[in-house]
Amino acid sequence: MDLGTTITAVLIAAACVIPFVIMNKLNARRERKILDPLFNQAQKHDSTISRYDIWNNAAVGIDNRTGMVFFFKKSAGTDIFRKVDLSEIRKCRLIQVTKTSVDEQDNFKPVVKLELVLEHQDTSKADTILEFYNADLDGGSLTGELQLVDKWRQLIDKKIASK
Repeated sequence: MDLGTTITAVLIAAACVIPFVIMNKLNARRERKILDPLFNQAQKHDSTISRYDIWNNAAVGIDNRTGMVFFFKKSAGTDIFRKVDLSEIRKCRLIQVTKTSVDEQDNFKPVVKLELVLEHQDTSKADTILEFYNADLDGGSLTGELQLVDKWRQLIDKKIASK
């Protein structure tokens, strides 16, 4: 192979690889912007997040040792933090709000909102709501949030049952 062919092959390979490297770096930076506030919030409450998930502009995590759940969502310039001590929770339920169609023959009902509602044992306290998806704020289509919210509902239910 001559030098010209080798240089051309290297340039073509670099042109194919560089976009993936750049996208990977941008994704890692975006994840850090979501995870850092979540981990910092946990650290302020003497907790260490042992399990977490990140999606869109939100993250949820749990400290299995203390039974604390931490939630962070960046929404329209506002940062939303929630901290929940599962020893104070009696029930976790999923709320799925759908949009009803005016056409009676249309069976499709798009999801408008997905929330986990954590009901406190002390009924004088308001329920804690963790909003996993809101069509008005997060865009028009779900990208795994339905499976994610169900996963966390099950995880929290197991934690509540084990205490």
